[in-house]
Amino acid sequence: MAKFDFTQLKAPTIDELTVLVQTLSQRITRFLDSRGLLERDAKNSYLTLDYSGKDPMQQLQDHS
Repeated sequence: MAKFDFTQLKAPTIDELTVLVQTLSQRITRFLDSRGLLERDAKNSYLTLDYSGKDPMQQLQDHS
């Protein structure tokens, strides 16, 4: 039976989470678009990554 060792790490910062969410959002959007499963619509703000003036945690909740 395999034995696993876990190392405790510090929690990611808000900036690190923001970068992660942006990267995931872009990759998922590209994947869905390439499969023809996503129809782009300029009126839908969930596809934009404009975070100016918003609390970072609120941004993450908005895009989840």
